[in-house]
Amino acid sequence: MSDMNRLPVSLKRISHEGEVDGLLYRSVMRQSYRNDSGECLETVYSFPVSREAATVSFRLTLNGKAMEGELLARETAEEFYEDALLDGDSPAILSESSSGILTLSIGNLAPGDVAEAELQLLELLSRDGGSARIVVPTVLAPRSGDMYREGELRPHESIWNSPSAGYELSASVSIPWQGRGARVSCPSHVTSAEATPEGLVLRTRPGALPDRDLVVLMEGTQPTEAAASYGFYDRREGAWGALALFRPEIPADRRDGHVNVLFDASSTMDGAAWRQACGILLDALAAAGDRTDLTFCVFNGAGLAELKPDGPLGPGWPDGPGARWETVRFLRRNLDLVTPSGEKGLARAIAAFAGERSGPGSPPSLVLLTDCLEAGLRGMTDAARELATRLFAVSVGHCPLSGHLRIIAAAAGGGGAALHAAPTEESGVTAARLALCLSATPVVSVEADWGSGPPVWSSPAPRTLAPGISCPVWALFREPPSGPTRLTWSYAGGGGDRLVASPTDSSADDDLSRLLAAARLRAAALNEGARPWVHESGPDQDGGADSLTGGGRPPRASAEGQPDLQRAAPGAADSVEGGSAGLALAADSEEAKELALRHGLLTDRTAWYLVCRRYPDQKARGMPTLQQIPQTTPETRVPAEGRLYPEEPSEYGPAAAAELSWDPKKAMRRLRHLDAKASRKLSSQDEYETDPQRRRYSLERPPDLPPQNKQEAPPGKASKDAGEDPGGDADWDHI
Repeated sequence: MSDMNRLPVSLKRISHEGEVDGLLYRSVMRQSYRNDSGECLETVYSFPVSREAATVSFRLTLNGKAMEGELLARETAEEFYEDALLDGDSPAILSESSSGILTLSIGNLAPGDVAEAELQLLELLSRDGGSARIVVPTVLAPRSGDMYREGELRPHESIWNSPSAGYELSASVSIPWQGRGARVSCPSHVTSAEATPEGLVLRTRPGALPDRDLVVLMEGTQPTEAAASYGFYDRREGAWGALALFRPEIPADRRDGHVNVLFDASSTMDGAAWRQACGILLDALAAAGDRTDLTFCVFNGAGLAELKPDGPLGPGWPDGPGARWETVRFLRRNLDLVTPSGEKGLARAIAAFAGERSGPGSPPSLVLLTDCLEAGLRGMTDAARELATRLFAVSVGHCPLSGHLRIIAAAAGGGGAALHAAPTEESGVTAARLALCLSATPVVSVEADWGSGPPVWSSPAPRTLAPGISCPVWALFREPPSGPTRLTWSYAGGGGDRLVASPTDSSADDDLSRLLAAARLRAAALNEGARPWVHESGPDQDGGADSLTGGGRPPRASAEGQPDLQRAAPGAADSVEGGSAGLALAADSEEAKELALRHGLLTDRTAWYLVCRRYPDQKARGMPTLQQIPQTTPETRVPAEGRLYPEEPSEYGPAAAAELSWDPKKAMRRLRHLDAKASRKLSSQDEYETDPQRRRYSLERPPDLPPQNKQEAPPGKASKDAGEDPGGDADWDHI
């Protein structure tokens, strides 16, 4: 790395501009480069994006000249890139290194050259209950394991963190005005707010660094209905698509349950991630109930260690009235003594619970608290598939791999869900959601019925459902869907429930069509062993016969280059993990690549490519110097005095123990008081000094909104200068 450190980092600035548009979140990422060295450079920058986001366009402006990228097969784009590099021109290629990691290479960046790369991304808003969450990854943290051996990075790509990476982050998120009571906050960064006729614009303060994920929370901005269905015409496929969103409410389970807790104690969990995980776990256990049996384990690469109460508490976990408060006190005391260290070993820790089966009570659940910063997603997913329990994964830290945890939780044999909390976010919200998931009646089977007949393709139904967490289901039809969509599920021990979503009018929607294609490609990646195509039996136009059991040929293309869906799947397609088998793809098939090319989607089989042709006297001579752009150092700030819930006899004496055992509400208030007390001991920097309540803004349109003027701020609104904070409470009168 010493050779790379000798040159000034050519990446100077990263900007993110996002916009909430109904169901969707559209964003534009810009990366500004300037070659301040005296050498010709080839810059290689690997950076994170949301795993659910589709990269739909790419452009580059070099010395004032703008060029649009072209989506090509990856092998073709790489060949063109190498040829242009040898010719002395300035090519650029954007490719996917692994899930959630993109790599941008710009070749022959001459001394003094200025370049700006622009990516457009599209994703479905992440919903949880009546709220929506936007998470924008900005930094890649070091991971345990070997990413090269796991195939997650290629030899010329790298992830290394350096304090010399001095590029800044500028971010803004535009949110349309909502109804009464809607609010928005940014627990990860200090922000200012600007009111426009269209809505509210949140902006990070000048000088912010990409050292943590950008998190934006919107409360009360989503429809209140529990089910909704949206139909649209997919012009690229010549078919109709549908998206159904369900938000089930699951009743509480009255039977005794067993909870296994896996607590990550590896070195990447030191600091803010550890503190946040402790707060979530203790609050969730305090609210889970006295009848919950517990197995608590901490793990790292050296192995798994179970924590058991001893001494005055006696062998095993306490039971009976007030047992949960004794459990919380024991864990609080012992977690503060653990020092996170070593490698991670997440796959092995999950596999340790693979043999556990349901007992006479409620089926067991596995709670995993981690930042998931480890190479080898395939191994972790394979271990989760062997579980017979529900898996609830909680991602913590400033830059966790929350997208990987969603994959792992969805792959668990008993199903599951993934939750996320930023370190500066209140742990009580995530803890309450986790406690609700643990106390909910387990769902053992889920089926989607589209009403208007079986679809050509549908996304796989989840193995289980979590209360209040939205469940999106996609489908592709030959004809416009007309009937209501039903989601039906069964409970462990008998009984069940369902939700019905009435369809909306179908219309052309390129964005939803692209997200539907991206859903098909993700399903293929999770189901690589599935047969790629299944056709109706019977002779085709050439006199042959399609097979119901073999791979078969893909559907014949129409005159416009679209698949002939009339010849696609049988009326009742077999169900596979990757969705209905009618148009199920193999991840490495030519059909998957063609689907991505038709819809302009960046995948591991495609790449965005462009080249700036230089005049003969400006062409580079010889090979450029490789500069691998470093990542900023991730934020790992810890409390200034001790960790979470320090031992204080005045707070935790015998009287407090008695109080915990008989008054749960008062005990919860005491825990929250101590949580807030520990939070105030954080670093004195203003990001942590500012009360999160002061960064919460109302999304209700002000009655006297002035006309849009970038030079003047609305009356009473704070300045956007670096040294000022919006201040006030959530009402516009105080912003």
